[in-house]
Amino acid sequence: MPPRGLPLPQLREVRLRALLSQEQLAEQARVSRQTLIRAEAGEPVTASTIRKLARGLRVTPESLMGPPSGPVEMIATPLGRPPAKPKPRGRPSRAA
Repeated sequence: MPPRGLPLPQLREVRLRALLSQEQLAEQARVSRQTLIRAEAGEPVTASTIRKLARGLRVTPESLMGPPSGPVEMIATPLGRPPAKPKPRGRPSRAA
């Protein structure tokens, strides 16, 4: 019988680029740490787990399934913070 699910060869690399520990990612993705350890070891994971891990890392699911050391497509929202507002440049204008 073929294995259920798909391996995620990019998972560990993407997690390390995101500066997350296994515990942090497991919590953010709402999966067990043991599931994450098995996935990083190359065991196949279900589509549901792939979606959860991708959401927790703010990447596309396809980015986790690509060949190792390939490009990673990041989703543009930072974790836990709204986008920074640009700072005004130059001198502030004085009221008359």
